[in-house]
Amino acid sequence: MKSSISKPTLFLPKDGEMPLGRLPSSSFIRESGMISLNRWQNLAISYCEFDQAQFSQSLFSELHIKFPEKLNQSVTKRKAEYLAGRCSVQQAFQAAGLAWEPPGIGRHGEPCWPAGINGSISHSKALAVAVVSKREDYPFLGIDVEELISQNVAKQIQSEVLLPDELHLSKSIKLDETEFLTWVFSAKETLFKAIHKYVGKYFGYECAQVIDFKLESGKILLELTVNLAPGLHKGRRFTCITSKLSDHFLTLIASSG
Repeated sequence: MKSSISKPTLFLPKDGEMPLGRLPSSSFIRESGMISLNRWQNLAISYCEFDQAQFSQSLFSELHIKFPEKLNQSVTKRKAEYLAGRCSVQQAFQAAGLAWEPPGIGRHGEPCWPAGINGSISHSKALAVAVVSKREDYPFLGIDVEELISQNVAKQIQSEVLLPDELHLSKSIKLDETEFLTWVFSAKETLFKAIHKYVGKYFGYECAQVIDFKLESGKILLELTVNLAPGLHKGRRFTCITSKLSDHFLTLIASSG
């Protein structure tokens, strides 16, 4: 069943041009550019399609990304995803007119953003996306990209991700069960990234609930089901924007407070 989720605008170059926020194509980086969802100002969203099979550690210096010591013992897959993600962040910084300062790595692998900057990174097997802004513009900022969850995986995680009311809501949405689950999973991942820095601890999928999904306009309304931190109380709501990027599911939360 096809959905009518809105598609983002990709800013692609004309032949021979290398526009702002675009990386040179290579065997590792297949395509890159900026994404416009036509909703916010002072926000830069970038993407980078990459090929893990073409990764080599020398690409870090070639692409001017510092290799972090924390990745010394990591597998190739993790290094490739990290590089693609940071390349995407670098594009977003440039497009936003921000001085480039690479985010560090936190205790749990999360990006640690420079002072005054907020951002979020996500990646699948072959696509990385990033969003950045000044923290004062969007203190709550999260992004996620997912491939369609397979039926086998869906059976394993559905009870963990979906609450009973969300299962009921899914019956009124014209989406396949796995597609609905993928959107909800992605939206909750995006919410986690947007508010985790303020919560300061892990919290599960049951801590937020989808109370509305407007398929035509590409909006998911999430509501916290528990008190998580000051200002993040039970009943607080966040709007998550949904969009299809090629065959990927993209979700974004950008809230000014």
